[in-house]
Amino acid sequence: MEKTNQLSYRSPIFGFLLFGMLLIGLISPVSAVTDFIDIDDYIIDYSYDESDAVSGERFTITVTVTNEDNELRENIQLEFKEESPFEFVGDDDWSIGTLEPDESETKKFRLEVDEDAETDEYGLEFTLEDNNDDYEDFLEIEVKSDNVELIIGDLQSDPGTILPDMEDVKITVEIQNVGDGDAKFVRAKLILPSGFKPSNSFSDITNLGTIKEGESKEAVFYINTNEDLESSLNLAYIELEYKNDGHDKKEQLDFELPVHGIPQFSVSGILTNPDVIMQGGYVTLQIELTNIGEKEGKDISVKVFEKSDQPFEFEEKTNFVGTLAPGATGTAIFKFDVEKNGSPSTYLLNIQIRTVSDGNVLVSEETIPVTVEKSERNPMKILVFSLLGGTVILVILMVWIMTKKRKR
Repeated sequence: MEKTNQLSYRSPIFGFLLFGMLLIGLISPVSAVTDFIDIDDYIIDYSYDESDAVSGERFTITVTVTNEDNELRENIQLEFKEESPFEFVGDDDWSIGTLEPDESETKKFRLEVDEDAETDEYGLEFTLEDNNDDYEDFLEIEVKSDNVELIIGDLQSDPGTILPDMEDVKITVEIQNVGDGDAKFVRAKLILPSGFKPSNSFSDITNLGTIKEGESKEAVFYINTNEDLESSLNLAYIELEYKNDGHDKKEQLDFELPVHGIPQFSVSGILTNPDVIMQGGYVTLQIELTNIGEKEGKDISVKVFEKSDQPFEFEEKTNFVGTLAPGATGTAIFKFDVEKNGSPSTYLLNIQIRTVSDGNVLVSEETIPVTVEKSERNPMKILVFSLLGGTVILVILMVWIMTKKRKR
């Protein structure tokens, strides 16, 4: 007998190859999902390719209905309810008709998954009717998504307490991607409520690059607050633009900016003694402050600033007022000399108001008018009147002496 090069199925090599093929089949990933449900006398088997059941994609589901009863079933009708995230492409019902005992019928259905569907298990509801009864149940479909889902993970401000009349407040917002895809070319823009504004033209926009699945990045902004901003929770937004699977995406996330009230002061009165300030005079100045803010101010002090072009010299430049509750009024008192050669004019005196609230030192500045009048005393007139007065006195004295001598 001649030798042959063909492998016999009894050959050890053939057995080894067969084992290898079976092993490869066992370890190879299987993407088909199969399951079944038992409804009264029916078994419904279904299967689909899990790699196709992806958000924004279409997939096919194969459904087999088997009559497990010992009797004939007639007028069998299967109808699916079209619900999010599924939309049928073609038929969503199936007129099966008649099934003998242990007889089966199979049909394929085509579905499309919503673009925004997240990775999860969804129920595909249906009704099954026959000549005896009707039933309701659902098929479990596992959907995978490569969509991006961005959320705000953390929010911080520097300083930690946001107050009215602040500049360059640093706002740090952590943007987390808890979705199943990567967000690329991420651009974040801060949308501020009334009473807030960006510190400069570019401080409300930042580019974050790519935020991968499960990662996060920090968006940093700088803002100013208005002086008249009241304490409240203010709703701000971050507008996010990015690309996901080549598609342009845009969404908005909101967060709260809490503002705490502060003591604020207005100059409610100015008194001087004397009422009219003259060149070369000595003046007592009373400055009345009213707390028009929302919080109590503690350790309040007022400081005046001397300027070289103003004819004032103060004994003390700082005066303490104490504590003022909202709506309360206090007084700061200063004493100063007016230069004799100071020009008559209305001067704007700069003052600084300092207070402490909730551990924060708050400083504000105001200006108050101080008017200096021309002195009524004229040096030449005083000299003339002095000479005339001396001459009169001298003449009277001489007349008195001469009269006394004659009597003798």
